[in-house]
Amino acid sequence: MAKTHRIAHVEIGSVGKDPLSLVNDARQDAKLLTRRRQEPEFDEVWVIFDTDEHPNIPRACAEALDAGIGVAVSNPCFELWLILHCRDQTGPLERREAQRHARDLELIDGKDIHPDAHETFELGYATARDRARSLDKRHEASASGPRANPSSSVWKLADRLRQSSSP
Repeated sequence: MAKTHRIAHVEIGSVGKDPLSLVNDARQDAKLLTRRRQEPEFDEVWVIFDTDEHPNIPRACAEALDAGIGVAVSNPCFELWLILHCRDQTGPLERREAQRHARDLELIDGKDIHPDAHETFELGYATARDRARSLDKRHEASASGPRANPSSSVWKLADRLRQSSSP
């Protein structure tokens, strides 16, 4: 019997903004899309951001959750999530260091996903999710908080996308 999958339709909104602006834009986009139709054109709205040196991350996360917007945060940057597909990263690292590691592992090419990395992400997904969850547990046990460096909750969004595209 052939395996069938539903397709998750993803639209990307604002990019390159601070976390609070991304949340505000996502909230406005969701309102606009809902106003156009009685039934919303979407199931979920998410924001993804790095921590960098943004001072309003707790506020952005709280406002997103209050608005029913999912949040995926990586500390120090998104590239950490990619690295976790290939290896553990238990010690803190700086953004540029994470980007260099991702380039060295041939996971990124400039700002884009490396064309040959898609199989790595598919095959390493469960391991990356486990590693990210393990980081959260370590941070919680040390009272440093779930978003301490290194950490990534991108797995939560990835899980949702994988669920929406399951048969």
